[in-house]
Amino acid sequence: MAEIMNGNQSLSNDYLQKASEIYEQRIEKDRNDVDAIGNKASALCYMGKKKEALAFLNSLSVSKENQKLVEQMKADIAEFETSEALKMLLVKEE
Repeated sequence: MAEIMNGNQSLSNDYLQKASEIYEQRIEKDRNDVDAIGNKASALCYMGKKKEALAFLNSLSVSKENQKLVEQMKADIAEFETSEALKMLLVKEE
């Protein structure tokens, strides 16, 4: 069972990395694409890169109307626990 979980996590990380790159391309085109911003931060968290997700959010320069959304994303990311989130995903799949 542990080998399957490790394999699934490795595969998931590959997909999440690719997704993160696609979100980054969208953000490069529109720095106020809050959907792409939130999804990239979430992808980083699910890959166990919570600090990188927070650094990414802190590095953004978004419009005034999107600043509150980004601040809420930071608060959500600060509370994110990768292991707990992955456990919930695994339970849903069973």
